[in-house]
Amino acid sequence: MAGYSPIGIDVGTSDIKLAQLKRERKQWLPFAAVRQVWRTRSTDEPQFDDVLTTSLKAAYESHGFKGRRAIVTAPSCLIDVWPVKVPLNEGVDVFSFVQAEIAERRGQLTSEFVVDYWIAGETVEHGETKLEAYAVSASREKIVSLVKSIEAAGLCCTRIEIGATSLAHGVEIDESTELLLLDIGDRTSMLMAMDNMGITFCRDIKWGGGRVTAKLKQALDIDMETAEQIKLEWGIRPIHEHSDDQFGDAHPRQQVINDAIEQEIRGLALEIGRSLAYRVQSGDAHGERSLALVGGGSQLRGMDRFLQDALKLGVTTAPVRMHEALATLVEHEGQHDAAERFAIALGTAISGVN
Repeated sequence: MAGYSPIGIDVGTSDIKLAQLKRERKQWLPFAAVRQVWRTRSTDEPQFDDVLTTSLKAAYESHGFKGRRAIVTAPSCLIDVWPVKVPLNEGVDVFSFVQAEIAERRGQLTSEFVVDYWIAGETVEHGETKLEAYAVSASREKIVSLVKSIEAAGLCCTRIEIGATSLAHGVEIDESTELLLLDIGDRTSMLMAMDNMGITFCRDIKWGGGRVTAKLKQALDIDMETAEQIKLEWGIRPIHEHSDDQFGDAHPRQQVINDAIEQEIRGLALEIGRSLAYRVQSGDAHGERSLALVGGGSQLRGMDRFLQDALKLGVTTAPVRMHEALATLVEHEGQHDAAERFAIALGTAISGVN
């Protein structure tokens, strides 16, 4: 289609990211990208749809996007992720089996929600081979509401995407290794593993950077905006603070901040550790030696060193596709944001050209 330039939309709970791809000289490159800050406590708030529409419209109209074809990744607060094991019997329809299984778990009729899934591999249980399927279900009412909000902003929503598959599209992977990723959001984080065949593990962790901000607010008796500024400015010291001269003579205020938020971040490390232990026990682990970070929460100063000390893993920055071009674009647009913030939005846009 001439002039087709897909726009990927990542709806987070604290900001919305848009990334557009354009075909140039037989390759797709980032053409426009913007991060629009917003905040909503719940998708059940009466004003949620209106605020989403207003924020999307402002982002789209002020940053040079071309065309209106958009794909959106639904907010994690709209969806549930369920592991489903499908027996490999002759005549079993995978989608129907997953749909029925999720309906039973949710206690709903299948007509009340929508479901998507991806296959993670095969397992053998009690002598029976089964497919591992990670299913994503969402309220039909909320998905319809999401699409209406996007179209009210002047965009044409062509598809709803899953966060995990968007992230898988948005990162590069070596064919001979498995990549372990952690996407840290404002309210939730997503831990997933993937190889060149697809996603092999995925888990939503009910932990986000907003918990650190709230802890600082409480400890220092300040407002959320000030707490967010302090969090970004000071960050957290690594567990072994004297192993690096940079942290050898910490400012007294750094200790107060560290004491306020360290326990929160230890909670994230504990959940990651539990997931890795589960993978080892189930025989699914491939000997991971490093964890790649992505998302806004990963930019907290000292987060990488802290998790490295806590998990005894190497911690790196996720290999986002088109990183250099995307970083240049967002810097040119005055966003001053790391390209890693746009990984899911970019991956959503890429899914539109695959």
